[in-house]
Amino acid sequence: MKAVHACRFALALLLALAGRGGAVTIEQIPTPRPAGWVTDLTGTLPAATLAELNRLGDEVKAKSGAEIAVVVVDTTGGAASRDFATRLFNAWGIGKAGKDNGILVFTALADHNVEIVLGDGLTGGDGVQASAAIVRDEMIPRFRQGDPAGAILTGAQACAQRILDVAPSVLSSSGPTTSEEYAAPPPLPAPERTETALSPPANGRPPSAVRSRFDPRTLVPVGLAGSLVGALLFALRAPRCRNCKEKMTKLDEAADDAYLEKSEQAEERVGSVDHQIWVCPVCGERKKRRFPRLGSGYTKCPECSARTVRSTRATIEEATYSHGGLEQIDQHCANCSYSHSYTHSTPMLQRPSDDDDRYSSSTALLSSTSSASTWSSSSDSSSSGSDFGGGHSSGDGASGHW
Repeated sequence: MKAVHACRFALALLLALAGRGGAVTIEQIPTPRPAGWVTDLTGTLPAATLAELNRLGDEVKAKSGAEIAVVVVDTTGGAASRDFATRLFNAWGIGKAGKDNGILVFTALADHNVEIVLGDGLTGGDGVQASAAIVRDEMIPRFRQGDPAGAILTGAQACAQRILDVAPSVLSSSGPTTSEEYAAPPPLPAPERTETALSPPANGRPPSAVRSRFDPRTLVPVGLAGSLVGALLFALRAPRCRNCKEKMTKLDEAADDAYLEKSEQAEERVGSVDHQIWVCPVCGERKKRRFPRLGSGYTKCPECSARTVRSTRATIEEATYSHGGLEQIDQHCANCSYSHSYTHSTPMLQRPSDDDDRYSSSTALLSSTSSASTWSSSSDSSSSGSDFGGGHSSGDGASGHW
């Protein structure tokens, strides 16, 4: 029932707020700052991709002082995509004032246009050539393959690495998906607990195996109604054995631990991923599934690759109306010894304007339901007061069309 309610809520929110199918003006695009670095008005980016892009923006800011923003709209309504993206860049002021070290990755999906706009401080050297190669080699092929989330994530990661010289701690070639189904793994070693062995006994049914039942906790809501329904159907569907085509059964939580790696057990222990072991009751063929729980607050560890890194923030200096603040971010992995600490600048406070007061009632719904929404914004719906650093661009960079 919870999944059904979440599906209905996501659909209503999408229809009421996202504004798909229509052109937007620059003033109507909500700034993602200070909460994040991404504004997706189409609901295209899964929650995992949004989280990874926002994490990338934080990492770029912390390591280089530069700023990278990602915007996805449906259409610019006939306006030249390059001019539209450049004006948006300057309206927000992406990058640090004086250094002009900002990057905007802008996509108009219905127009099939993508833009990388560079701040004036990044156009020297190989910046423009690198952006052209990223659009041509990394992004356009993925758009043409029907993978916009992968195209945008890979493009932003490549911009960070090849233009800003910031190697993201987590690299992926395509956007994260709701769930992953692995092909049958190589033979697993015999478990220490014999009662959970997967070798089928004489009666043909493995011990501790139970018929798969719907568990809404294994679902990963991603905001879009269609994706929610797809995740629901996937979780309900029992896979079939590739050898004998028989429906497989799922081991219970106690039994499947014997067939999980140490890192996978750690992911289940902290609640970041639900791993499932499915077994064919006839031939014993095994299949492994994993369902990331996106609301867990854990991210992928750059050393052991387990989704077991928890970040905590502590305020070092409070932001005021005259200057920004400073936070310390501490990261620790629950699976290995990885530990990392760094500081992060926060924007100075913005005094509310009359427009903010008039808009406050309509933004209350967004702030209270931000975890279900597939696009992020600050409490101001306009581009002014964007909490970026005040950078400028003359429009150099790269354009692409697929």
